[in-house]
Amino acid sequence: MHAPAGWPRREPLNRAQYVLLVLASFVGLGIFTYPGDLVLADPLSGWTALAMVLGLSAVGLWAALAVSRRLPRATMPTATAAAVGPWLAPALVVAGTLTDFLLSAFVLRQLTELVATSFLIRTPRLLIATTAMAAAWYASVPGLPVLARALPGVFAVVMAMALVSEGLALQNLHFAWLVAPHALHLAGGAAGAMTALYIGLGFHPVTNLHAHASPLRGASRDTWIAFGLVGLLLAASLGVVLGTFSPWAARELTAPLAFALRLIEVPGFYVSRFGLFELAGWTAVVVTYLGVHAWSQAVCLGDTLNLGRPAQAWLMTGLSVLTVGVGVYAFPTPLALHDFVVRLLNPLALVTLIGAPAVVAVVARLRLGTAARLRPRPT
Repeated sequence: MHAPAGWPRREPLNRAQYVLLVLASFVGLGIFTYPGDLVLADPLSGWTALAMVLGLSAVGLWAALAVSRRLPRATMPTATAAAVGPWLAPALVVAGTLTDFLLSAFVLRQLTELVATSFLIRTPRLLIATTAMAAAWYASVPGLPVLARALPGVFAVVMAMALVSEGLALQNLHFAWLVAPHALHLAGGAAGAMTALYIGLGFHPVTNLHAHASPLRGASRDTWIAFGLVGLLLAASLGVVLGTFSPWAARELTAPLAFALRLIEVPGFYVSRFGLFELAGWTAVVVTYLGVHAWSQAVCLGDTLNLGRPAQAWLMTGLSVLTVGVGVYAFPTPLALHDFVVRLLNPLALVTLIGAPAVVAVVARLRLGTAARLRPRPT
């Protein structure tokens, strides 16, 4: 099978680069406003809601890896076409890519809103969003191997700071708030999961990343390891926020995790608030998230349209500009952004990023598995 368009075969991803890029595909999602939406419907259902979100995310990730195991060097359009045929595949790929594009616009708007309201108050939001997306484009347009080589120096440091901050946050925790005083609230957890489903929707680029993993052996296992690390990070962050502010106060804060980090202080540290220093690092991680997803969107649309690498680079540029435009101008108020997520993005993702890929994975298992069994073997 030929190398996917837009990615030179001579620059594969090694195991460390692959795991870091999978992590970067997830952790930029709602990191500043998390976990307020989990406890918005029911303050006592945060842990239940998180378990449901991770369960749905695991289904989507399983679907992506199920197809990749059948066609390990195929990008998403190629694998989908092999599973369901060339007529239905473009519609499924475009629908999933559109949802992922809207998710990127949402993430960019979240980052822009936090920076504009907490740090650069007098800076126009358009300038903030353009700067962040331009950095993501610049890092990713040469190809992900270039970004992957620079990512360990940024991402590993940020994750180390996250572990340190979780430990420092223990001084502010009230452990009685970490455990809900009542039994599991399944209805409240389901409502919270559908409100905060976006935090688990980072798996869209996994099929395209898997096509460039080297070696392929163990790539699926490495993906699940990265997903497990994401789950631990989300659980630790939920515990920090609930233990610091209480489940009832957490849903009233616009950026609960950001507020919790800003309370962390390390005497003698050259940045008086360690949390502010970490927030700057998380901003770099969000930019990496935007770059990985913009690359994946360009690969999906480019392969669907049979475009070469130069055309895919221009396509990625256009997608980056559109992401800025939608992220800045489509949501005039934070309430409009929240309504967009709850009423459109999450239900759409449930269908296009989880439901439809799961059906494709089952069809691929039946169709490609049967073809493999019927194929005559050499004697």
